[in-house]
Amino acid sequence: MQNSNIPIEAISLFSTLGDIRPLRIRLEDNEHRLITLNIDEVVYCRESSLLGINTFQYVCRIHLEGHERLVELLYNVASHKWILQRILA
Repeated sequence: MQNSNIPIEAISLFSTLGDIRPLRIRLEDNEHRLITLNIDEVVYCRESSLLGINTFQYVCRIHLEGHERLVELLYNVASHKWILQRILA
């Protein structure tokens, strides 16, 4: 599976304070199958501005192919799009 900068679908929880928490993501693998992954834990979230583009960067714990993994997700505030930036471990 390609593991960097993959556009994904996400189900997220938005709090009354404006905090965003991803709950579930869905992506397409190399064989064009859809894979749905539950977010077990948000390890951390930080707000950043890359070249003037406001984003939230999340590191989350998931289970992928029977193993616990850390993934880095990026949420673009202006376009409301989610990206699987990379699989860390």
